[in-house]
Amino acid sequence: MPDTPDWYNYRLQSNKSILSDMAELAVRVGSPNVYSRTGSVIWETEMENGIGCFGTGVSGLGGVVKLDSAYPLHGGYVMALIAGSTVGLSAYGFRSVAPQRRNKWGLEVGVSLLSDFNVFSIAIKRRDGVNSHDAWMQIDKTFGDITYVTDEGGVTHLMDIPDVVSAYGLVHNLKLIADFDSGEWCRIEYNEFEFDVSGTHIDVDVSGDPPSVMVYFLLQGIAAENDVALLDHVIFTIDEI
Repeated sequence: MPDTPDWYNYRLQSNKSILSDMAELAVRVGSPNVYSRTGSVIWETEMENGIGCFGTGVSGLGGVVKLDSAYPLHGGYVMALIAGSTVGLSAYGFRSVAPQRRNKWGLEVGVSLLSDFNVFSIAIKRRDGVNSHDAWMQIDKTFGDITYVTDEGGVTHLMDIPDVVSAYGLVHNLKLIADFDSGEWCRIEYNEFEFDVSGTHIDVDVSGDPPSVMVYFLLQGIAAENDVALLDHVIFTIDEI
């Protein structure tokens, strides 16, 4: 079968952490993202063991986050984020991670966006008990661009999004890399496009929350619609270049 990983019949269980070199190779070969192979995989999921490892939430009428296999073009399970149609208009998921050291971390997410949503965002959030250090990137359908957030200038434009951003079955591969030791951005990837954003600082806000590191993704919808995003895979890495 075209594009089927050669290890398909023996595929890894989802929700792995601290992967061996061979397991990491399998994750990389099988990843829908054919562009990025950098970093050491600390944790990954393709949703095949469910979504119980994630915290989730919704806001608005009809909003839900659920495991779904009703989308055959994905060839397996996805996490469906369905935003509420009234006040709040959102659906989100998050998971705490435990990186071995603080250096250049990466977050890769594969997502399909099935309707005229507002914004889809992904982030790595590190809290130290005093501040929250957040690396955000997003697809903004309302304004038609890919953006990221800096401490200097807020939301910053990277590129215009393609007209087919909401095409059924199209998986968008997003990856952000930031140095959480220096507090600076490194680069951002969107499908085959790569952007050098070094020299800018990730967003820092006052937060008294206990120390933690988490990955986070958020769909913000449009009023009177239950917009849908399908998460195909999530990969967290350290030791990025």
